[in-house]
Amino acid sequence: MGGGYVAIDKLWVGEVSLIGYGEPFNWSCNNKPILVKFVVHETESQISLETCTAESWEWGIGFFGIKCTSERVPVR
Repeated sequence: MGGGYVAIDKLWVGEVSLIGYGEPFNWSCNNKPILVKFVVHETESQISLETCTAESWEWGIGFFGIKCTSERVPVR
């Protein structure tokens, strides 16, 4: 890969696995949406994940077609 490639291989909060595979960050790969933001909010009873992806990136424009989702994961 080129310079600056970053991947999230594993992400755990306590005993909860949030990501368990190599997910490219800010990188276009195989025409999949581009992961541009991943935020974890933790409380005593739950974990909330905010994930934002972009449709694509272009010079002079940057990322576009950004969509964000939020998901709750119960704490064990």
